[in-house]
Amino acid sequence: MELSKIKRALAHGAPVIVFMVLVGSSAVASVGSYCAAESRIEGDLRQALADTIAAKGSYYAAADTIKSFSRMQAVAGGSVALRVADAAFRRNIGNERLRDDAYLEVRVPGGATVSGCIAADRGGRLATEAVVLRSADGAPAVVLRGCAGCSRASVLSMSDQRLSLLLFASALLWAAGCVARRRRVGVAQPLAPAFGGLRLSAGGTVFLDTAGEPLRLTPMQHRLLAMFFAAEGHRLSHGEICDALWPKKPDASATLYTLIKRLRAVIEQRSSLRIESDRGQAYRLTDR
Repeated sequence: MELSKIKRALAHGAPVIVFMVLVGSSAVASVGSYCAAESRIEGDLRQALADTIAAKGSYYAAADTIKSFSRMQAVAGGSVALRVADAAFRRNIGNERLRDDAYLEVRVPGGATVSGCIAADRGGRLATEAVVLRSADGAPAVVLRGCAGCSRASVLSMSDQRLSLLLFASALLWAAGCVARRRRVGVAQPLAPAFGGLRLSAGGTVFLDTAGEPLRLTPMQHRLLAMFFAAEGHRLSHGEICDALWPKKPDASATLYTLIKRLRAVIEQRSSLRIESDRGQAYRLTDR
């Protein structure tokens, strides 16, 4: 009995489950594409910084350059992080969309601690790990980081969201299709009040379960079930049934027993209804 209820619940909720799976898959695909784009930007910045240091590292580690940075730090009265629009660094960046917003961050050692990994800061940028350049005597001379003004929206715009959008569009189309189908069913089959998980169409031609699927009944089974639905208290005596279904048959008890047995098997599988014998004189349709 419980298994049939579970099956009906799953059938009724299947459209919602499919919609949620499509939306969830769209979200996962979107996050995956975003992370892949961020990883590409990270690699681009790191490579550009390495190429720039290989070409101009001696300039940034030169004594005159360090003196200039140190004087700026003294004037500022604390740690100074200079933003240098280095043309060579920008040229080394493969992603053209990052070049205009790319720059080198230059610090003199001894200031504030610099993050050891690439990260987005509150200013909406991505910055590589710190690279320490040393002077000729081996002492730390300057700290460089490659940076690019890159907000989350910018990273998202650089990611490939086609799969995510396709899945999301599929979810919307699925939802629209389900709504349209329910409306068509509602127009084509005006339904009477439900009883025990079954509905009799307004025309009385078909019984539908909670998923909107029709029950496959023989004409005699359909007629008897319709009689139960229409009867007061859903109760019918042996005589009422036999007179209505087999008016010319003197004794239809065996035929009635077989009909009840087969109808009971169908409705108990597809609904929460069952047919109970009432003191051996009648049958009652009840909801479990």
